[in-house]
Amino acid sequence: MAVVQRCGTLHSRLKVQKIFYVLKSLGYPVPEPFEFREHGPYSEDLAAELNSAVNADYLSEEETHGQEGEDSYQRYDYSVGKTGEDFVARRLESDPALAAIVDGMATVAHELNSSKPIQLELVATLMFLQDQGVRPDLIVNVFKSVRPQYTDAEIQAALDSIRELRHRASFAPPPDLASIIGLVKDGPPSDSAQDLDEEIYGGE
Repeated sequence: MAVVQRCGTLHSRLKVQKIFYVLKSLGYPVPEPFEFREHGPYSEDLAAELNSAVNADYLSEEETHGQEGEDSYQRYDYSVGKTGEDFVARRLESDPALAAIVDGMATVAHELNSSKPIQLELVATLMFLQDQGVRPDLIVNVFKSVRPQYTDAEIQAALDSIRELRHRASFAPPPDLASIIGLVKDGPPSDSAQDLDEEIYGGE
């Protein structure tokens, strides 16, 4: 909720998923497991928690319809309601260590929120492949096997952006992080619902 609050409004569920995966990949304490889906990393747990926060009136969800060029779209935008604002303020005031971590997460998220969803999908998917150990010399071909609409130039530009982001924004959890906020320190994610090769190549 604090991350959404800092961003003001997160436009679309896709953006929420990709932003939180990027944060997880950078080492921030995002405990939800992600798996590989058609549009890159996706977490069922995160989707359920988002829905719960909306049902409890901590987050507001607004359905939006629009037009981009010849394509129409429907999306769900998220912002923090008054109940959520009060909760975040109390929680962060009582836990300075958590407040510092959230501030770092929110700074990265605010930056990512200015990207288009298709760009976030590209970045998050490439980071997922990196986190799964795909070799750098193979990553462009592996990515294009699942998302062929992106050009080599677009992929390389995203890889350069990721390299810069990891250099300046990676998070190293303190040794006592688990005791501070009740999360286990695992570093960058290696979790997926099933083997990446099987997901990409259909078991071949």
